[in-house]
Amino acid sequence: MAYAHGKHAGNKGDVWKHFVLAVVADALMSRKSFGPSFSYVDTHCSLGTFPLVGVHEWKDGIGRFYDRDWRLADHPYFALERRACESKNYLGSWMIVKELLRSRGFEGNLRLFDTCESVAEVLSKEPGFLNANGFQAVLSDSNRADLILCDPPYSPEAQRKRDWRSNRDVASKCTKDNLSALIWYPVYRNEPPLAAFAESVIKEVRWPCRGANQVMCGCGMIALGPAGQIVRAIGSDLVEVAEALGGSVTPRLATT
Repeated sequence: MAYAHGKHAGNKGDVWKHFVLAVVADALMSRKSFGPSFSYVDTHCSLGTFPLVGVHEWKDGIGRFYDRDWRLADHPYFALERRACESKNYLGSWMIVKELLRSRGFEGNLRLFDTCESVAEVLSKEPGFLNANGFQAVLSDSNRADLILCDPPYSPEAQRKRDWRSNRDVASKCTKDNLSALIWYPVYRNEPPLAAFAESVIKEVRWPCRGANQVMCGCGMIALGPAGQIVRAIGSDLVEVAEALGGSVTPRLATT
């Protein structure tokens, strides 16, 4: 995996992704009776915890929310990240899910995948981690996970094309089996309509940016199955988060 997540951890794209993830995961957990195992699959898990040191992108992302006095200040996602900030850390996707499970007293069946060797060295003893292709695991797995997150690197360009093909394959499987899944993606200038996601809910944030076509100017989350119903219901929250990030929610076509 070519993406150097440590430098970007906690940036605007992470806030959008992780807020939606926390909302969906928490809502799905609340629907289960007390005590069951909650199954979560992360196709590109990375380290889970990242140090907030130096002048990195987090200051214009999660850094905007630590002292913000607003309606969503006590939302589980922002509360978790404030606590992590006390140790100068930022929680990534699977650690957010793990902390939500812990807060509810749930058992967690986390299946974490990453092909990056440096990630594998750190997570070799983490229960549920495999140094393997997460897309292949989702597409070949007969188990019904409660929630799947697809968060590939989309870089370099050849990898980006492969990641989008895999995203479409995952979306097809999840739509067929009515599985909850979230797919994060970056937005660059002049993005075309999304294809093959007509049965999903798409929530995208864009912010002002300058530079070439490959300067990231936003990101989106594609929500499938029951996750789509949850995301559709939080439109006003997403508007507030987008505005706090200095951007806005932008409609995006989902066409076949």
